Amino acid sequence: MRYVVLCAVLFVVVGIAGGVASVGEKPEQMIAAAKALDRQYVEAVNKRDVDAAMATCWNSPDFLDYPPDVLEVRGWEAEKAAWAKAFADVNLMPPGATVAVTETNYKVAGNVVIGWGKYRMKIPLPNGESMVQDGRYTNVVAKPDGKWVYIFVHLSVPFTPPPMSPSKP
Repeated sequence: MRYVVLCAVLFVVVGIAGGVASVGEKPEQMIAAAKALDRQYVEAVNKRDVDAAMATCWNSPDFLDYPPDVLEVRGWEAEKAAWAKAFADVNLMPPGATVAVTETNYKVAGNVVIGWGKYRMKIPLPNGESMVQDGRYTNVVAKPDGKWVYIFVHLSVPFTPPPMSPSKP
C-alpha cells in the first residue's frame, strides 16, 4: 500500500514539475544536490531563518507543502508566511528546539529527486531534559530556473486517532 501511495504522489508531483528540472545531470549529481538542499533546509530551520528556509523552496505559486499542522500550504508566499508563523509560535517551534534528519532515502525519477525519511525534533524542557518528537517526510526536488529547490514537501507526525463514536440515525 505504501508503494502505491508513493507512486501516486510521484505521478502527481512529476506532472506538476514537468519541464522544471534540469536535463542531462547524472543521478549521482542530482542526489548530491538533494542532500545539500536537505542540509541547507535543516540549518535554516534550526536558526529560525525564514529567508534561508525559503531559499530552499521553489518561488512559484505552484509550490506545495503538506505540513503537520494544517491541511496544505500552496505557493511560495503562503509558505513564507507559514514559516514566519511557525518560528514566532512557541507551540509550533518552541525556543531551543532543534531538528535533525535521522533517516534519508533518495530516488531519481526523470528530472526530479524524490526524498523521504524520518526526522526528530528535540525540545528542551525547563528541568534540563528534552522531549523528542519523531516525524516523517517526503519531498520532491527539482531544478526550475537553474537552482535545485523543493517543489513539494510533506511532513507528518504519527498520532493515535481518538476512538470513533457510533453515528446516530
